[in-house]
Amino acid sequence: MALPQAAAIDGQIEGIVRDPAGAAIAKASVKARNLGTGLERVSETNEAGYYRFSALPRGTYEVAVSMSGFNAVKQTGIQIGAGTTATINIDLAISSTSTEIVVSASGPVTEPGRTDIGSTLSANQVQNLPLVSRIPYNFVFHQPNVTGRPNTEFGVPRKINANGFDGRINDQLDGSNNVQSDRAGIRLIPISNTFVEEIAFVSNGFAPEFGNTVGMVANTITKSGTNEYHGEGAYLFRRTDFSAAPALSGPGGRCATDQR
Repeated sequence: MALPQAAAIDGQIEGIVRDPAGAAIAKASVKARNLGTGLERVSETNEAGYYRFSALPRGTYEVAVSMSGFNAVKQTGIQIGAGTTATINIDLAISSTSTEIVVSASGPVTEPGRTDIGSTLSANQVQNLPLVSRIPYNFVFHQPNVTGRPNTEFGVPRKINANGFDGRINDQLDGSNNVQSDRAGIRLIPISNTFVEEIAFVSNGFAPEFGNTVGMVANTITKSGTNEYHGEGAYLFRRTDFSAAPALSGPGGRCATDQR
């Protein structure tokens, strides 16, 4: 079980290294480096020119490829999130002089290396999307084909309907089962969105590390550090006078139909 759970909170980078004619280059040296922590992984391409770095901690990476007789290529700005696969194909040019080509670009928008369907809320979205209760599990209602009633207190959203299945959502925390809302006696472990780095939603075509439900998986990922010292503070101040009244409210906040 350790490998599937690790894959649920980590990501991977894979791709093919080719020459100018499009032929695969075997035995090319490939290095992946986490720009935030300095973590490095080194590998070689196989006979088909294919390489893969699995179970990479989340963060921003660069991939450097070198081979005798070719210019070295380095691609930076590769974002790796929970359960994501970045497909980075590298084309090497024949070298006449010592040259290194640096490409500053992220991976493709789509993930051809995965078959599941879903989306990921980034840290920026988690911090800025409206959330009355500050409970990140309510973010599930930002996904398509999901209905239900959010919880405005420090608790679990109610009556979630995902992909036509009522109450069939598997909430995970860092890749481990946190709650299954249709099982009696199991309750959600609450956590403030201050501690959340991203949330990965998988609605169909579950990869091996996900599943255990027929509705949707919501994998909440907590923050991890880098080599830079940093911190944050938060304060929530909300008064009744600051809240917008419902559209049908009359004077004093009462429903217009109740006015006498």
